[in-house]
Amino acid sequence: MTISEFKKDDYLRLKWHMVLLTVCIVAIGAMFFFINKLNIDANRQLNIARGDMNSAQTALDQIEEEETTINEYIGRYLEIDAAGIVGPGDRLNMQEKFAQIRAQFSLFPIQLDIGSQTSFVLPYDPAIAKPGQPVTLQKSIIETSLPLLHENDLSNFLDALLNDTDLLLAESCSIKSSNRESRDFLRLGQHMNASCTFDWYTFAVQADTGEQP
Repeated sequence: MTISEFKKDDYLRLKWHMVLLTVCIVAIGAMFFFINKLNIDANRQLNIARGDMNSAQTALDQIEEEETTINEYIGRYLEIDAAGIVGPGDRLNMQEKFAQIRAQFSLFPIQLDIGSQTSFVLPYDPAIAKPGQPVTLQKSIIETSLPLLHENDLSNFLDALLNDTDLLLAESCSIKSSNRESRDFLRLGQHMNASCTFDWYTFAVQADTGEQP
């Protein structure tokens, strides 16, 4: 029979060492668990920060792209805006221009009819991820009737009108003789009559209100 060399006091001392060892193991396990949790949280925060950084970089790239586009086209836009092409279309101003052309070339009275305005929202290139504000193309049909002394009256009228700042496109123009019996044009009068139709275009740019749809 083998008799243990350990006494009761030795077992008691070993018991407390075992308890201390167990407590240390539990503490180390809890520490590893806490460190692992901190690592997971840190990785999640890092991924969020990387996502925010990518979003910020994308927004910065878009701003730089838009700035480049603005710098490229701002001069042309200012020219169009100064010409009065951006806006609803000033009908009174258009009538005044016809009156000025008539006075400039001593023309006969011009009958003028400006039709109602139609509009069409211009589409952006599908490749543009975030286009700017909607741009609307507006169109009005202008019909004119002009008595002529001779053909040069019509030529002067068209040159002055189409070289003006307004965006006008001649759709059709016809000329008819008013007096078939007299073709020498020695008598001052309305020998011919011209009827012309023009498409009058303007643009409307929706203001950015800062509201999200």
